[in-house]
Amino acid sequence: MPAFGAYLVLVALSMIIAGCGTADHYVVDSSFRSSGAAEGGGVGSGGAQSVPAPSGGSAGVALTGSPKPSESLPGLCDVSAGESPYPLLPIDATEAATRLSKLFWNIAPPDYLVADAKTRSLKTVSDLACFAQSMLNDPRAAAGVSKFFLDWLDAGVVPNITRDPKLFPEFTAETVASARASTQAFLGHVFFPNPKVVPQPATLSTLLTAKFGYVNQPLSKILGVASVASELEFVEVLPDRRIGLLSQPYFPMVEANATSSSPTRRGSHLIETFLCNTLPKPPLGVVTTPPNPANPANPASPLTTRARYESQHAADPACRSCHQLMDQPGFAFEHFDADGSYRMLDANQPVDSMVTLPRYSFRDWGLGPVSVSDHASLSELLARSEAVRACLSARWIAHAEAVIWDKATPSSPMDVKLERILYVLRRGKYSASASNDADPNYFDLKQMMLAVVEQTVAYAALPSLR
Repeated sequence: MPAFGAYLVLVALSMIIAGCGTADHYVVDSSFRSSGAAEGGGVGSGGAQSVPAPSGGSAGVALTGSPKPSESLPGLCDVSAGESPYPLLPIDATEAATRLSKLFWNIAPPDYLVADAKTRSLKTVSDLACFAQSMLNDPRAAAGVSKFFLDWLDAGVVPNITRDPKLFPEFTAETVASARASTQAFLGHVFFPNPKVVPQPATLSTLLTAKFGYVNQPLSKILGVASVASELEFVEVLPDRRIGLLSQPYFPMVEANATSSSPTRRGSHLIETFLCNTLPKPPLGVVTTPPNPANPANPASPLTTRARYESQHAADPACRSCHQLMDQPGFAFEHFDADGSYRMLDANQPVDSMVTLPRYSFRDWGLGPVSVSDHASLSELLARSEAVRACLSARWIAHAEAVIWDKATPSSPMDVKLERILYVLRRGKYSASASNDADPNYFDLKQMMLAVVEQTVAYAALPSLR
C-alpha cells in the first residue's frame, strides 16, 4: 500500500504539471444493475427550438447536426519532453488502440487509430493518458458515453415496454424509442455541448440537475412541450421541474409497470446504481406483484400508488425492512406516471412526493437520513453527494478493469480499489483549466474518467501491487 499511495501522489502531480488529464474522456458499454428488488410544476420556456442535437441517435429517431468524425486525432499532450515517471505499458500500441477504442468508442479500432497509436509510440501510462484525451475529444465519444449511461440506467437495449392501452392509448413503441433517443441526446449534450447553446461544464451537477432536454412529436404530450417534429429538438428549460438525467422521460418510463408507476423499481434502481448498495432478493414465497389499486374500505375511491405500496409493504413483516429502504426514494418520483408524463393527481388525489430517506452507506461514504420534497430535490441531493461520486468512480473502475485487462488478470483488491477511488475523487476537483477546491460540489466527470483509465492501466502494469 505505501508504494501505491506514493504512486498516486506522483500521478497527480505529474498530470497537473505536464498538462495531461485536462481534456475530454469517457467510458462506455457496461451494465451494473443487479436485480434485487421485488417489485408542483413550474413552466418552461414554452416550446422547442430548432437547435441541432448532439450525435448519438437511436434507431427510428433522427438527430440533426451530428458532428462528423475525422480520420485523425488532435495532439493534445506533449509527451516528448523528458523521461516519463510512469511504468511501462503491459500492452503494445495496437492492443492499446484496440482496448481504448472499445472502451471509449464502443467499436473496433479504425485503421487510422492504430496507425496513430503506433506513431505516438505508446510506451508508458502517461503516453496512453494523452492518447486517451485525443480519443475522447472525437465526436465518436458522444455515442459511447451515452451508451454507457443508458446501460447504467438499466436501458442499454431498448426493452419491450408496453402500457395498458386503456390507460395510455397513445403509448407506442415509437414513444419508447423517442424517449430513449431524447435521453441519449441529453447525455451527448452534457459531455459535448451544442455550439449554438451556452455550454455547461460536464460535471455531476450538470448531469443530474441540468434543465434542458430534447423533444419531438411522440414526446410532446409526455414532456408538455409543443412539437410536431419527427427529429428531436432542443428545449432550454423543460417544464414540471424536470431536471437532470433522472427526470428525462426514459428513466421513469423504464422503471414502471403496465398500469402504474413503481416506487419499488425506481427506488431500488437509485440505491443500487447511484449508491452502490446491493439489495437482497425477495424471500421465497413472497408475492412480488404490484399492490392492487382497489380500496377495500371504499371501492368507489381507489388508492393512490403510494398508499397501496405503503399499506402492503408496511403490513407484511417479510417486506417491511427492505422496502423501507427501496420505496422511499421511489416515492420522490411519484409525480411521473408509468408513461413518463408529469402528473399532479393520482387516483384523483394530490401526489405526495415528500420522503425522508434513511441512511445509505457505501464503504466510507454515506447519504441520509434526510428529507426531500420531490424528484428535483432528490436529484440535487444526489449531485452534491460524496457517496454518489464514490459509487460512480467505483463503477468506472470496475468497467475499465473489465475492458482494459485480460480476463486472466485478477481484479484489484478492495484496499487498492479504495485508494483508487480516493485518487479519482481528488482528480474530479479539477477542470480543464483550474482546481475547483473552493466549490465543494464540483466534480468533473471527464477528469474522473481519465483518472480511472490511468489507475486501471497503472495497476495492471505493476504486478507487485496485485
